Amino acid sequence: MLYISLIICFVVSILLSLIAKRSAMTIEETDKPENKFHKTVIPSLGGLAIIISFIAGISIVSPDFTYTIPIIIGATIIAITGVLAERFQLTVKRKFIGQTIAALVVIVWGGVQVSSIYTLQGGYIEFGYLTIPLTLVWIIGITNGINLSPSLDGLAKGVSTIALITMTLMAYITGDSFVANTGGLLIASTLGFLLASSYSPKILIGDTTSFFLGFMIAVLSISGFNNVMMIYIPTYILGVPIVLHYYLLRKGFTFKQTGSICCSIAAIFSLGTFIFSTSIMWGAIIILTVIFVSSQFLSKYRFI
Repeated sequence: MLYISLIICFVVSILLSLIAKRSAMTIEETDKPENKFHKTVIPSLGGLAIIISFIAGISIVSPDFTYTIPIIIGATIIAITGVLAERFQLTVKRKFIGQTIAALVVIVWGGVQVSSIYTLQGGYIEFGYLTIPLTLVWIIGITNGINLSPSLDGLAKGVSTIALITMTLMAYITGDSFVANTGGLLIASTLGFLLASSYSPKILIGDTTSFFLGFMIAVLSISGFNNVMMIYIPTYILGVPIVLHYYLLRKGFTFKQTGSICCSIAAIFSLGTFIFSTSIMWGAIIILTVIFVSSQFLSKYRFI
């Protein structure tokens, strides 16, 4: 059944992407060149194909899992928020309300929560009453992370795919069937969209799918991994390349060069997930954080 769902996600994503390409041009749901960094008018709601095909796939492969219905409803709310944001130019406050509702659905109903964090000494710290607020901040933060780069749509798609592949393989290795299956379906849907959008005119994922991919990466990172992987995968595989692109663009790199470099860095971070031990991963998190924070006080090497 899983293989059938993967094929469905892939094929449906391709077909819907091609349909969306025509429909978006007709109803003027496009990315205007005078407002963005593109030279032509490009469809911006094609990424809905990823969301619809994924929901179709997960409904088939895991209808009985506790997380499935809350995730579907949360993803739907995120999608609606993104569509309204693109169609009516919603304020940040209104986007935040939609994202908060979606996050609370999976947190309260689905039980997706960051309740504790493991320490280097092998113990753990319970968050208690801070569990829901911290989980909410985490999900909303990652949800918006991918959307920080509207000028580099390819970067958003690239690093999101790398993060999803990393989480899916790690879940498969550790025996977490829900995260492995869900991640696999997301990858199939994303690859189908990437294939369809590779032909001219290209299709942008837009706010809608940027929010959705960030939301799903955040939810899966909480659902299936220990706290080291939860912090490392979204923050460094996803976050560092996206933040680094600001620095590279300021240094004169083209959008294409910047996207290639950042995706390569994400791939290197991804390999580290499978090669290094937990203690080394914690060390990497601490060192990279110190380097990033310190660089902000040196104007020559500032990332943002």
